[in-house]
Amino acid sequence: MGYTLDANSDVQRHGFRAMVGKLTAALLVLAPLAAFAPAGAEIGSGDDSRTAILCAYEPEWQALLPSVTDQQKVMYAGVTFVVGRIEGTPVVLIESGISQVNAAIATQTAIDHYKLDGIIVMGISGGINPDLHIGDVIIPGQWREYLDSVFARERGGRYTLPSYFAMPQTEHFGMIFPQPVRIQNSGGGTDLHTWFPAGARLLDAARKISEDVVLENCTADRKCLPSMPRVIVGGNGISGPAFVDNAAFRNFARRAFQAEAVDMEAAAVAHAAYMNKVPFLSIRSLSDLAGGDIGPNEMEVFRALASRNALAVLRALLMQVRHAR
Repeated sequence: MGYTLDANSDVQRHGFRAMVGKLTAALLVLAPLAAFAPAGAEIGSGDDSRTAILCAYEPEWQALLPSVTDQQKVMYAGVTFVVGRIEGTPVVLIESGISQVNAAIATQTAIDHYKLDGIIVMGISGGINPDLHIGDVIIPGQWREYLDSVFARERGGRYTLPSYFAMPQTEHFGMIFPQPVRIQNSGGGTDLHTWFPAGARLLDAARKISEDVVLENCTADRKCLPSMPRVIVGGNGISGPAFVDNAAFRNFARRAFQAEAVDMEAAAVAHAAYMNKVPFLSIRSLSDLAGGDIGPNEMEVFRALASRNALAVLRALLMQVRHAR
């Protein structure tokens, strides 16, 4: 419907004023709602850089949240982000959900919405190194997506790979033959990657605080570990889409990858961070021994303790990084 103004037409002038009045009223109603629209939800995404802290599992998230001051919450694509500060450091917390895919999506979403000076994965994992114990906190120097692999066919009692796959340098586990990850490069081609490194500055800070952090060895209901947990910096971490609770597979992973710990997210975050040139680190506290336990898997018994130990290391690390600037 259109309006043609005629200076001599009171009817047309009245109609125009009525239309303007209705539009003004509608805009006044919609204005408060605009503050909640997704396009206006860029909380904490200004010029100041932040450290992203990613948790996948609810007990990790519940351990982390109380340590954050000045909290503001926002959601992107169903993922919860909390902007605030830990030990004075500007952070954005990410509750990714379990699995490599969830972690990779959440990481890239954070990179796209915030100016990040680092990404730290914090939480629990399974222990692979038989010299480590439940409650210990592991900060590996590099991570691998170890289940990127070929499931080979069996012929005459032997497993055979297709000709277009290379025989891996590492040991295989039955039909499972680990392969490097093929990633895009800036020249339009692809590169093969086996390990994704932790950021040198973050790893150095972890070494500096590793002897000073006080860790817990008893749960809230007084189930205590036989020894005081330690912080171990360096070595290898592995991530895959499987929860590992098998002694034979654990032993294979130790032999093939010299792994300290296994989880389901860190290598995917390291991969995304590498592609975006953002420093990465993972702080993992052992909640179980990935099938190496004498009795049943004890993740549910020690997950809260392990989460708190990982958090203690995270807080000390953030303080060290902030004071070193």
